[in-house]
Amino acid sequence: MVPDLPIRQYIRNYPQLVRSNQEGKTNASMVLDGMLEIYPNKIVIKTLPHGVQPVNVEMNIGKAIISNKPNFINQHFSRVVNNSSEHTECQIEVSIKQGVDVFSTLTQFRKYIGFERKWTPSYTFVDRLGKVTSSNPLHVVQEWYLARKRAIRAELSSGQSTIVNKIRLLEAQIQIGDHREEAIDIVFKSSGIEVAVPRLCDRFQLTKTQAYAFFDNARVKDFLKDGHQTLVTKLKELVDKLNQLQYKFRNTDDTIIEDGVEALGKFPELMERLAVPSNFVGALVFKKGVIQFETFDELLSLLDRFDDFEKLIIYPKVKRWKALCDSTGWNIENNMSFPKEFTGTDIVVQRKTPKFTCVLNPRTLIYHSPRMDISLNENEIVSYVGDEVTTVSSAGNITRCYLKEVSPKRNTHKSSGVKTELVYVSNSVASDMVIAYCDTPNTIKLERVGPGGRAKFTPASMKKDLGAWISIGL
Repeated sequence: MVPDLPIRQYIRNYPQLVRSNQEGKTNASMVLDGMLEIYPNKIVIKTLPHGVQPVNVEMNIGKAIISNKPNFINQHFSRVVNNSSEHTECQIEVSIKQGVDVFSTLTQFRKYIGFERKWTPSYTFVDRLGKVTSSNPLHVVQEWYLARKRAIRAELSSGQSTIVNKIRLLEAQIQIGDHREEAIDIVFKSSGIEVAVPRLCDRFQLTKTQAYAFFDNARVKDFLKDGHQTLVTKLKELVDKLNQLQYKFRNTDDTIIEDGVEALGKFPELMERLAVPSNFVGALVFKKGVIQFETFDELLSLLDRFDDFEKLIIYPKVKRWKALCDSTGWNIENNMSFPKEFTGTDIVVQRKTPKFTCVLNPRTLIYHSPRMDISLNENEIVSYVGDEVTTVSSAGNITRCYLKEVSPKRNTHKSSGVKTELVYVSNSVASDMVIAYCDTPNTIKLERVGPGGRAKFTPASMKKDLGAWISIGL
């Protein structure tokens, strides 16, 4: 029941809308993002949120660029070109000035053009007389469902009645067997149905319903052509069909779903939404920003545009949350998904919600509240953890413990901490884990480990041989 819109765009709070519908609330606001393509030297606006006019955006940017007064636009952008046509929803190219990083402009540029917008659905329904009602989409669907269920059951009841009459006739024919001519003779020589039916019942041991069915069809042409085996086969087919109809009658909901699936198979365009949830499969992380992508073809296109990314992340298919770490701390993706492109220094994919930011350097371990400012030095490693963690020491020892057991909490990671032999702290806590690491150039190794155990490698020797301890994950 999440509304669609006439323009391609992302719904940032799709999970929240789904939950609202499940709770019977249909007026929750949608948070919408348009669609961009960003390049090292330009930003291309592909679509804008519903209600934002491309011509107004182009005009406002153009005026700001040529303005004599310094402003955000003319300090970072050099020109705007509107290449939109009747075949494109929007194609506005905004060129970035030389020496300006595209990610440093992104947040303010989005605000300037109104790239994120809330849209609250307002439903108005009228009854058959044209009067406004207090219905909402859920009520309409419920009414449709009840009407559809009644229609299906009425159709099934009619079909069952027809089949039952045919079954009774076939049963009568089989019961009469080779004496059909005699039965026909009784029908034609009787003065009416009231006389014929008792005679048929007495002579052939028929029920009244079978006798009535035989009487009604006795005058039909070709009535006597089928042999005994053919009649038995037809009877079996009709009984099977009757059982199927009775099953559908008892399971009308399944029938409604099957009909819907079949209709969508014939008309797949009905399933194509223009306003879609943010279903990203991974992200490219740069020094100052992140670009998420929906397909691996899109990833290839991004790699053609950029060659200076820091890392590539493929999201796990399991349910996840993501924590964004930048100069202002981190945010959790929960009811609101992150934009496709955003300013930030990292994106971390974890299953457990963190309580602390843990900073590890060659000498000390510090942890503090998750929203403290983070400005890391070259040799510092940050992780987002809960009360319980798994640690790896320089000797390769794997330990499961509480964070407070290895370091006191500090207000900032710049504080001096307890001297430590730890080289890695993980949010993952389990009795059976796999550690991924590099102890030789260009090689990733996986080793099964557990708390209290010891890894086959030693981070201290790795640092000596490779010049660094490189851990990928635990």
